[in-house]
Amino acid sequence: FFFFGQRQSIWSVLLRTLAESWETMPELPEVERARKLLLDFVDVPIVDCVVLEEGGGPRTGQFDDIVIENMKKEDVCKLFKGSCLHNVYRLGKTIWAELVYVRDNKFFYRSLHPVLHFGMTGSICVKGRSAPEYKGFKVKPGMKKSHEVVDAGDSSAAWPPCYTKLRLVLKNGSEIALVDPRRLARVRFRKEPALSPPVSLLAPDPLQSSFLSAKEFRWRLRELRAPIKAILLNQEKVVSGVGNWIADEVCYQARVHPGTLCFALTDEECDALHFQLRDVCRIAVTANSDHHKFPSNWLFHHRWAKKTRTTATAQTEEGKIIFQTIASRTTAIVPAVQGTRPRLTPVANQPDKRKRQEGVARSASAGAVAGNAAPLVARPSKRARVDAGRSASAGAMAPGEGPAPKSPSAGSSAAAAFGDASLGRGKRKRTPSSLSAKNVVQSALDTSRPNKRRKVKLTRKAKS
Repeated sequence: FFFFGQRQSIWSVLLRTLAESWETMPELPEVERARKLLLDFVDVPIVDCVVLEEGGGPRTGQFDDIVIENMKKEDVCKLFKGSCLHNVYRLGKTIWAELVYVRDNKFFYRSLHPVLHFGMTGSICVKGRSAPEYKGFKVKPGMKKSHEVVDAGDSSAAWPPCYTKLRLVLKNGSEIALVDPRRLARVRFRKEPALSPPVSLLAPDPLQSSFLSAKEFRWRLRELRAPIKAILLNQEKVVSGVGNWIADEVCYQARVHPGTLCFALTDEECDALHFQLRDVCRIAVTANSDHHKFPSNWLFHHRWAKKTRTTATAQTEEGKIIFQTIASRTTAIVPAVQGTRPRLTPVANQPDKRKRQEGVARSASAGAVAGNAAPLVARPSKRARVDAGRSASAGAMAPGEGPAPKSPSAGSSAAAAFGDASLGRGKRKRTPSSLSAKNVVQSALDTSRPNKRRKVKLTRKAKS
């Protein structure tokens, strides 16, 4: 108890940090805002690079080899110094930049290019501009000393922010910082980012012009048996860039329960999900990820009640909000709009494959009666086709025709032992051209494999 009492302040700080970062993971709109922010500094040379943590956090002065993967601090500084950002791209929640260097007024690509994922609380900050603000989470200003927060109004002392992992100094005096309190962001370096993991593993982006059509989107969902929210959160299945609050918003606007299995969705529900998925992302990006500019009828403004412990009064204009855990994530549901229970089986008006085939056969038969199409005849079984072939061959051959056996007894015994060549399941049995008396007698008397003594007796009988 004494130990816990001495460390109570540490535990309180840890719990408060976790509570502040609850469901604040940067999603597609936040990452797109960071990409637009980096585009303002394209083709501006980088004069300095600082890879040691700054801002007064507990790891100040150390190189974070968890956030910056598989690179030494000397190699990172050497790669950024003298380079400039030529272009910045995004796919889902991942952004990457093209690093180039200038020589004789010409651009040359670097051997490696940075690929950035923000994780849970990562963000891009620019000196002199307001820091990005998530719902319930703000980037902390810098500190002069450990646990001594500087006034946010003092811009000279508040920079760089707390938990700064990487800072770039540009030639025009601007500075760009990567901030991540929980060390879940990742900075990777790839030779061809678009063709290498993790970018190459991502599903299509909902804001791209080449995104899945409504028909393709419906086909993808029909092949899956997981809840629709789990599929929306999976960045490699159908769509990338969707996080927890976007998935809840899309399901709410489409009036679909988040726990409904994908193969149980109707065509109308799939089309509504496809439309709302693109519409919600487009509106959020147009608002530059400022939640104050989101439409008032969105679930976004009411779904944070569980964090503030006001779930008893959480409701939208269309009904009360309940909270469930779906796909291991806290999910906000409005039963009056989305239903009280998820659908786990397909609806009755969607026939299975066998019923669809029977319907096609009936329609073809009806068309034949009307004179519009030929009747659909069921294909006979394999045994029936074999029997029909035997009867046809027997009827076509006149009595007395065909190859005669060498001896009557041999011919009848061979037919009894080996059977007709037209029998069998698709394979013709090989009939010997000439049969000795020994083989004929042995095959006729014993169809199984004889043992050695019986084989000797059969051989003696054949010779006699």
